[in-house]
Amino acid sequence: MGTINDQGIWNYSDSDIVQSWPVFMNLGFNSVSDVVKGLQKGRVIIANNASDYDTKLAAIRKASAGQFDVLIYRKDTGEFLVNTNGQLTKVSGGDIEVDYVNDNRAFGTWYRYGVNGANAQISQNIMLPKKGVWLITPHITISNDSTAGAVNANIDLFCSVAGAPHKNIGAMNTYNQPSCFLFTGSPIPYYANT
Repeated sequence: MGTINDQGIWNYSDSDIVQSWPVFMNLGFNSVSDVVKGLQKGRVIIANNASDYDTKLAAIRKASAGQFDVLIYRKDTGEFLVNTNGQLTKVSGGDIEVDYVNDNRAFGTWYRYGVNGANAQISQNIMLPKKGVWLITPHITISNDSTAGAVNANIDLFCSVAGAPHKNIGAMNTYNQPSCFLFTGSPIPYYANT
């Protein structure tokens, strides 16, 4: 009696019960077909464009039983996409998407020699609308009080994003800046995964 080998393909033996040729052929080809279906799941498709992707994916859908996961690389866009249970999701690549989030809330006033002193902290929450790498760039307006003798103040700004350690995002000496000035800190990259 024949058996199925480690690859799941039927191996005939001399002791197989005599059957018609179609029965033997169907048994062999069906076992090979099942193995091929298994190989198609979890494969990578390299597609030239959207039409090529659709054609190749349709062939896999037709041959597969049930749902499957496929990684697709599209040459025309340079994107990696994953097809999971018929749902297509971009993984990486392609053109960089640019989006902006702006939050201009008014804050109180802190004085260098006041209650908050030099360690005044501003806490701010922003909502990022989608996954990806965001550059968080803090902006703050500093008012130099020339009447208090603060015209020559050294200012260091630190920023922490999502509870990470504080990073120095810039320093400024207010020498000859007797009025308000805008300070833009260095951008801090942050990956939002939800």
